[in-house]
Amino acid sequence: MSWQSTSPNLGEDVLIQITWKAADHEHYNQVRFAFVTDPAWREFASKAGKLWRSGTRRFFYPSPIEMEA
Repeated sequence: MSWQSTSPNLGEDVLIQITWKAADHEHYNQVRFAFVTDPAWREFASKAGKLWRSGTRRFFYPSPIEMEA
C-alpha cells in the first residue's frame, strides 16, 4: 500500500516503512511467502541486507473512533 522513509538530510539513520494490506494473517503469509521466494527479491535483499539493522512486524486492525466535542 505504501513505502515511506525519513529524510536522509537529518544526519541520522534513515527509517523505511513498508505497509502491506492483507485480508487476514493467512492471506498475509501467502503473499509474504510468494514475495520472499521471488528471485528478484532475493537479489535485492542480498545487496540491501547489508544496510538493514533491525525490523519490526506489526498488524493493525480497523478500529472505530469516537470523538466528542
